[in-house]
Amino acid sequence: MRTFGQFILRTRFALVALIAVISVILGRGLPRLETKEDETTWFSASNPVLIDYKEFKGLFSATNYTVVAWSVEDPFGPEEHRFTKTFTSELERLPHVEQVLSLVNADHIRGTADGIDIVPMMPEPTKSPDERSALMRRIADNPLVTRHLLSDDHRTMAVVLDAQTRGKEEQGTFITALQELTARHQQSSGRAFHVGGEIITNWEVEAMMQADMKRFFPLSLLLTALATLALFRRFSSVIWPVVSVSLGLGWTLGLKGLLGVPLTPVSSALFALITTTGVATAVHLMSHYRLESAQTPDRAAAIVATFERAGKPCLFTAVTTMVGFGSLATSSILAVQNLGLFAAFGIVSVFFISLVIVPTGLLLVPAPTISNEQPSSLDRTLAAIGRYNVRHPKAVILVFLAATIISAAGIPLIHVEGSMLRHFKESTTIRKDAEFLDQHLAGVSSLEVLVRGAPGFAKEPETLRKLDALQRHAEENAKVISTSSLSDYVKLINRALRGDDASQYVIPQTRQEVAQELLLFEMSDGNGVEDVVNPEYDIARVSIRTRQMNERERNALIADVQSHVQSSLGAKVTTTGFDILTSTVSRAISSTMIYSLLLAFAVILVLMMVLFGIKGGLVSIIPNIFPIVAVIGLLGWGDFGLNAATSIIASVAIGIVVDDTIHYFTHFRHNLGLTDDPVVAMQRSLLDVGKAMTFTTIILALGFGIFLSSGLAILSNFGLLASLAVIMALAADLFLGPVLLILIRVFRDKPQDNRTTFWPKS
Repeated sequence: MRTFGQFILRTRFALVALIAVISVILGRGLPRLETKEDETTWFSASNPVLIDYKEFKGLFSATNYTVVAWSVEDPFGPEEHRFTKTFTSELERLPHVEQVLSLVNADHIRGTADGIDIVPMMPEPTKSPDERSALMRRIADNPLVTRHLLSDDHRTMAVVLDAQTRGKEEQGTFITALQELTARHQQSSGRAFHVGGEIITNWEVEAMMQADMKRFFPLSLLLTALATLALFRRFSSVIWPVVSVSLGLGWTLGLKGLLGVPLTPVSSALFALITTTGVATAVHLMSHYRLESAQTPDRAAAIVATFERAGKPCLFTAVTTMVGFGSLATSSILAVQNLGLFAAFGIVSVFFISLVIVPTGLLLVPAPTISNEQPSSLDRTLAAIGRYNVRHPKAVILVFLAATIISAAGIPLIHVEGSMLRHFKESTTIRKDAEFLDQHLAGVSSLEVLVRGAPGFAKEPETLRKLDALQRHAEENAKVISTSSLSDYVKLINRALRGDDASQYVIPQTRQEVAQELLLFEMSDGNGVEDVVNPEYDIARVSIRTRQMNERERNALIADVQSHVQSSLGAKVTTTGFDILTSTVSRAISSTMIYSLLLAFAVILVLMMVLFGIKGGLVSIIPNIFPIVAVIGLLGWGDFGLNAATSIIASVAIGIVVDDTIHYFTHFRHNLGLTDDPVVAMQRSLLDVGKAMTFTTIILALGFGIFLSSGLAILSNFGLLASLAVIMALAADLFLGPVLLILIRVFRDKPQDNRTTFWPKS
């Protein structure tokens, strides 16, 4: 790396100019960068699951429904009727709203002498006990109303909106108007509204991400500045890492913008990753420069010597970090895949920028002076650790072995997080509202079954009976709240035509009867059939509304429904819906963690062998097994749940935790060559590089710690686990790694020249 350092110095102005040009080009993508969180960020366009879901949404427009619910004392009284009627009318006037359903306008199919009449379910408030009883009976007998517009206990009312929005601008217009309307009524009437639905969820997630971006970027730069200032106590030392990190983040986010790849919750990890990689590189370069400049007044010579000593380990730490994140590109989850690719680009970018900006900046200011004052408290602590390692090597090994075994016991407790609600913190409004809707009404999740046949097959009584049988079978599951299909409409019409006789709530015997009843319903201006069957009646929909479930419960329900469909329906059947999307992602999460971790581990092991030899590579991996096993075990012991964010923690951790190992082992080998005494080399290396290792770990922990401020629980948990991983890795690199190096003769280098490095006396 000495030659490379000389090259950097010779061509620094051209390289700075190149960095400036690239920054301008990639910077053009920053205004185009968008935040996004929906099914398209999880699945590639060619994924059959996404294709089925998009087809379903294209066939039935009323899939993007929004539910607004509130608690009531008397849903049938004059006050609530007046409010619901006014509220429904106001909601109908909101931008992009196609239809609004509530108790005051929902269809009630009533039989007449001439056929049927479609009237509002509750046109007026009830005036007598008999009217109230009759209304309650009508609601209970209509599966399209109960649990959708009114809870079973009559204490929660809801309005369902069908908003057809295209693009973020229209979504924003609709949601803003809805929020203003509910806020106004909440202030005037005291009602607490709970809002849910796919549009709302996606919008709220993106709003959280935008808020996170506004925090993460300045926090990343502030962290960089404070950490380097605390370590070097020179304001000039703050500039170069901040510039490097800013440009690295700008390049990566700009490239995402140019390529049209949105920022997702998972890809928010780029902020901490690029910050910590850039700062770690800068800290090690400047720390070595500080030592080398004490040996020579020539700043250029000190920089070249820095590259000779620190360049190779810095390069390998960047490569291992890139491998750790790059292994995520093997995931079948698109968001994780993109994180791996852009993380690899960001690491290479910030590493290259740091190698140019830091040396160039160091030449512009006087070299730091090293005073002869007493060692700092950190120096004394590192010296004490060195003495402890010499006196109690077996105790160190036993402690880490025991901790590893205890951590490993938590691995069988790991479970895939099936409930999307747990992606949000308990304090967030979106989670509270979703839990309210899940508890009192039909929830916000669904399993959709599309049954296909020849044109008109959905009017066949046999088809309708099979759809009805599927509904009854699904409703046996405790997690199913309600179901709906064309059979419900046909049975409601048939009962109304036969004097509202409860025994006639059945499918007619002939296709002709079914066709006539549906035609009569259409001629009476009935609504809703278009939501459960297409115009050609060759695609019928069964919608199964579900409560939030864990992964085991969801998979069991899906398997049961699919098994029933295959055995009872000979037509082509597609299962889709939010529950299918969630289940597919959840299955991919487990494989993502396993395959990416194995790939990263294998590649990093090879790199360590290249750097330290076969024996040295194997020994260097041992201190890194503990933090990896520990953080995976914490997933189980802490009941964090395996999700898209926590599934990448192992690959991220192994890519980062080996960094300090590389620096320490490199220093140890150098000092062993000077002294030929493993104990002295171990102690000296702790003092040489331990301070930089400690500060980079603090930077890493704080860098990942910024995720704790996110409203998304998955990001907050990721930040906590990643911070703990790097702290545990530092402990292993200060205790376990040094002990192994004095017990196992890994390096056989003979003493080199008598050149020494500055290190405080213990």
